[in-house]
Amino acid sequence: MKKQLYLFIVSALFLLMACDSNNVPDTVKLTYKINTFDAPISCISKSPTDKDKLYIGQEDGCIIEKVNNNCQTYSINSNRRIYDILEHGGDSLFIGSRDAGLKLFTKVSRQTQSYSIKNKNLNYSVYSLAKDNINRILYVGTSNGLYMLDLQDNSGSKELLPVRLGNGDKNCAVNKVLVKDNTLYIASDLGMFVVADPEKDLIHPVIDSLTANISIYNDTVYALLENSIIKVAPDKEKTLMCKGKFYLYAQGSGRDEWLITANSILYKKDGQTLKYELPDGVSINAKQIGLLGNDFLYLACKEALLSFALRQNSIGFANNVVAVSDKKTGDSIYFITDDLRLHLYKFIYNHPEFKSTPLGVIEGLDITGNDIIKFLETDDNTFFLATRKKLYKIKDNKAKNILQFSNSKGQNNITTLYYSPAERQVYIGTRKYLGVVDEQSGRIVTPIPVVSEKGSKDTLDAYITGICETGDSIYAVTLNKGLYGKPLKQQEHFKQIHRLADYESTYGLLANGESIYLNTSLGIVNEGNNALLPVKHVKSISGVLEKNPNEGFFILYYYGLSFKSWNDAGVPVPLFCDLAFDKHRIAINGRKAVLGCKSGLFLFDGKSELASISIEKEKHSYTVYILALAALLIAVLIALYILKRKKKEESEADLDEKRINQDEPGMDFDAIEKEIQVINKETKTLFDTLGNRRMEGEDDMRQVLKQTCLDFADKHPELGKLSFMKRRGKERYFITILLFIEDIDANIISRVLDVDQATVTRHKYNVRKEIEQLYPQGEFDCMMIRLLYERVSTRRK
Repeated sequence: MKKQLYLFIVSALFLLMACDSNNVPDTVKLTYKINTFDAPISCISKSPTDKDKLYIGQEDGCIIEKVNNNCQTYSINSNRRIYDILEHGGDSLFIGSRDAGLKLFTKVSRQTQSYSIKNKNLNYSVYSLAKDNINRILYVGTSNGLYMLDLQDNSGSKELLPVRLGNGDKNCAVNKVLVKDNTLYIASDLGMFVVADPEKDLIHPVIDSLTANISIYNDTVYALLENSIIKVAPDKEKTLMCKGKFYLYAQGSGRDEWLITANSILYKKDGQTLKYELPDGVSINAKQIGLLGNDFLYLACKEALLSFALRQNSIGFANNVVAVSDKKTGDSIYFITDDLRLHLYKFIYNHPEFKSTPLGVIEGLDITGNDIIKFLETDDNTFFLATRKKLYKIKDNKAKNILQFSNSKGQNNITTLYYSPAERQVYIGTRKYLGVVDEQSGRIVTPIPVVSEKGSKDTLDAYITGICETGDSIYAVTLNKGLYGKPLKQQEHFKQIHRLADYESTYGLLANGESIYLNTSLGIVNEGNNALLPVKHVKSISGVLEKNPNEGFFILYYYGLSFKSWNDAGVPVPLFCDLAFDKHRIAINGRKAVLGCKSGLFLFDGKSELASISIEKEKHSYTVYILALAALLIAVLIALYILKRKKKEESEADLDEKRINQDEPGMDFDAIEKEIQVINKETKTLFDTLGNRRMEGEDDMRQVLKQTCLDFADKHPELGKLSFMKRRGKERYFITILLFIEDIDANIISRVLDVDQATVTRHKYNVRKEIEQLYPQGEFDCMMIRLLYERVSTRRK
């Protein structure tokens, strides 16, 4: 008895310690996106004329021209490592290669010419390139010293001219060359040179130790030596910044610093240092392993290109914001972080704060594998949160699942959520219908018929993409069927106002006064006068929901945002293109907005500044833990007493509980759906990466997806009842697995598996027919086959 008591006391202490550690939010993490290629990356360069264009050199001699998500591959007919790339004119590239010298490559004709050096021919490596645009000189840092090419020389000479460094005749490796404001900066094995006057500055180095790399910010040079970083001021005064082996130093516009080691990144901002471990390390064989762009820090890590957002939120105790509520009357808005904690922020227009208030963990909320659609506040301390499959009501930090579209009973999804202040009720848009949330009703959601221009009522396949109200009317827009509306506070159907067929698909809407603005495939449309703003890559549009200084609306792109004034007819330019915002993570107050994303919570001032908001954690009282420990110890004593007296009853209760858990089907469906979501994520990511053009390395990318499909099939051998699942690894085998994904279409399956689209469509039909032959009465004895039948019976795939 005493041993049991001691055991329970120790367990109670560990439990309290675990609860205390779980109450501490995760540390702030650096956010990034990743692109993977089929060969290790050996250099990264950017275009001086196009901010979205990167050149990526690879170990196998290939060059990738990357513009946003589109990639074009070039080859210089050499398997030599590419050390540096410099754009020359609109169509040519200077290329520095390993043991093959300097090349000039023309993209259109795919022609290459080479440049030799005396006594070496092409048997030398080019580490770095820099162009002096004023004097029309190309400086070439090589394994045999510094060379130059006169770009004004029309004699046709293909030999580089040597530039002597230091006092000796011995050649040395030049690792980096930069030109800024008519000054040449050189990092070499002899040291670092700052050359304003070639006659004297090429002789005496500013630093006489091996210098591997240099960076220049505000006329200050940062020299990366073998085991330290030295800061050199414009007056040549040197200061030791830090010790250690670093491969890159970069500095953002806000004086935030990036330091790259072989296996980690150090990010310094506002007195805080964040460290990110690189699992595969950087490409240490490369010379130009990274660069600082307008929106991202690009880093070469073996076959992967990591793009770190420049705006990282280093303050506070968390940074991944998954949902933000709309601003209602008053100054309060609420947001949720990925650890399922609720927070309060006072959104004061003229006197903004930069700190939030923690409100604790939301109990009963599960968003795993489910995209958040909308988070909104209705009454004080009452919220609704919609994911694709579930609708939660949250009150007093407790979430209750009031609506769930079961995967086993249909294919419906929640597509939008809206709270009408005038009617004080919640509207819900789904793939199949428009409805209102009525918790008193047995159905929870009451569908509202929508009436077409021909007068016919329709509640099926509405695919609602947005709801808003203005004046005395409320509006709903669908993906393809048009714009509908009805008077507020009246029990009427939504009647069709416009078909919108000319704008292809419609993804959302907002209201301003008497005007309705629609986010369509062709751009943003003013429904009143049909004026079209041809803005591309728009994810959503958002406007204020109450009487505020209402001067326009916000456009959220896949990366970045812009503010569009009502009176400005021009196309706005996106800002903050390193951050990915969403319509469920924005609260608007006039021209200002609070935005959440993976990098944290930010306040946009309506002009050009984005300020970080600190996400605070709860302050815990030790008195609470002492009382909790005392209560737990009392409960332990009671439990021991009961165990002593009622072992038989407790044993039977355990058996009953196990029996109940085994008979609960919901657990199986949730687990299967999580497995399918993993396949879904890999499929959609591969589809977005491949695009419409053929690219190298496609087969390797597909092999990763196919292995995931094989793992899924191995977990569910009951699928072997189907004839086409007995041929492991065949074409129709993988098509069948991807048909488990909800709402996937044949085009996506065709692209990611490299099969004919007609084959996918035909196989889907064959799957349905074979299952119907196996189970003619529809009495399934296998849950997996029943789920597959339901998925292939939808119209969209």
